[in-house]
Amino acid sequence: MGIFDEDISCVEELLKPARRVLADEYLCHEMKERRVELWNEVREKYDKYLSGECGKFLRDTDLHFQSIFSAALLKLAVCFRENGEEFMPARRFSGKEIEAFKKIGRYNRFKIESTEDILRRIINRDERTLELLREYYLVMDSYIDDILDSPEDGPEKVAQPVKGYIKKTWDEYREKLNQAVSKAITELDWFRTLVAQWEKEAESLAAEKASERIAEAEAKVKEALAGVERERRELEAQREELEKRREEIEATLRRLRGAEVQASRFVRREEARMMEQNFLGRLEEKLGEEIALGGRVYRVERKKEGRERDTSVFNLPEKERANLPENRYLEAELVEKKLLGRKARVKLLGVFASRVEELAGHGFDTQPLGLEEVNVYLVKYRDLARGENKKVVLCLASPTGFSKEVKDYIASEEFHRNFLSKHLSLCLLDCSTDRVLYNPSDEYSRDASQLFSLELDRERVRRVMSCVEGIMEGKGYAVLEEAVERCNAEQGYVKAAFYALAEEKGYTVKYVSDVGLAVFR
Repeated sequence: MGIFDEDISCVEELLKPARRVLADEYLCHEMKERRVELWNEVREKYDKYLSGECGKFLRDTDLHFQSIFSAALLKLAVCFRENGEEFMPARRFSGKEIEAFKKIGRYNRFKIESTEDILRRIINRDERTLELLREYYLVMDSYIDDILDSPEDGPEKVAQPVKGYIKKTWDEYREKLNQAVSKAITELDWFRTLVAQWEKEAESLAAEKASERIAEAEAKVKEALAGVERERRELEAQREELEKRREEIEATLRRLRGAEVQASRFVRREEARMMEQNFLGRLEEKLGEEIALGGRVYRVERKKEGRERDTSVFNLPEKERANLPENRYLEAELVEKKLLGRKARVKLLGVFASRVEELAGHGFDTQPLGLEEVNVYLVKYRDLARGENKKVVLCLASPTGFSKEVKDYIASEEFHRNFLSKHLSLCLLDCSTDRVLYNPSDEYSRDASQLFSLELDRERVRRVMSCVEGIMEGKGYAVLEEAVERCNAEQGYVKAAFYALAEEKGYTVKYVSDVGLAVFR
């Protein structure tokens, strides 16, 4: 019990500045500097209380103590507001809290007056007292209820400690007022008549407020119905849009089914440029100090990069010309690594082979590299190998892949007879799918195929393939742009997935005007 007494004493000591503020009837007439000092003093004591300097208390007791601190600060905030003074810390209180404190403050005279004092004022027909009693009958109970029901955050907040102070103070005033009014009604006929009049006004005011609430409810219902109607119209518009989209899809499907295959690839000039840089960059990175080819180990003696096309001849803006590939190549001289005997020499060539004219003229290319175009490279580098009397391992990297005619020719006896000699070994790299074509019986081509591979993320391509097949469900096709968005994948991976599906499952990849690249089941 002794500890409990000491705790209460501690709190009462902290509350002294707050009680002094609440008791000062002339507080608002003090100098601003003095009121700022009082604010800081009350705030300091309040912080000490909140930090647990006096221990912990039960919830109701704690709320009672906090209400006294808060009421003192609120009273000071009212003074700053009424005097038109700017004091930033006082902004912690909302306009609703300020108004409630001022409203309850109109009844502060009843704090020190007894029931008999109030009755005496009624008998004397004190105008101020009768004015307060009329307000009491008409609005105060509902006003206090509204304050106690207010939210505890937001611009119109009333904090819990402020609510506690308002409720406790009003309960004390109301008890005295009820006792005085009951006696006055019994003893004074004129006052009984006046109270009856106030009660009628209160009923009328209540009815008016009820009508306002009904009107507000009706307005809300009307607004809700209008919202439902808006949603209905929006849903109808969405339904019409979906129907329009369905018709467009069906039209696209009919066009895809009936369209002639114009091409099976679609590569923009900037994509081709990036493929060229990627191919050469990866190849140079893989060309370390030693390379194993055809059962022998070779040392990389020299590397040289060059270009086969001069893009400055194209009449294009600088930015577009800079995005054109130059059909660049990387050449490496390899010398067999051994101590004795004649050392074999091999020339390794990685050549980017694109249709620069198409990319310059149209901004894109849609055709795989054909046999006539591949033959130009084969003859050129076969003759180079013969002239230098050394083995040439050649890789042609095409951004649009290779036609079926080329693939069939590479596997034919004619190709083996004309090119598979001691002079030339060939790999074909499809930059869109990272598929490397070579003759498995040619050990040089087989060993070099890993050097020329771009090493795309196979697992990622597989995931995109699965996504594309999901898009095709129910309609039988998927368009590139839609697949990029729905699969959340880079365009290169989506294209690789299209071509992989065509190769593995026999799907058809088409480029159709006004539609774009699509895979068709």
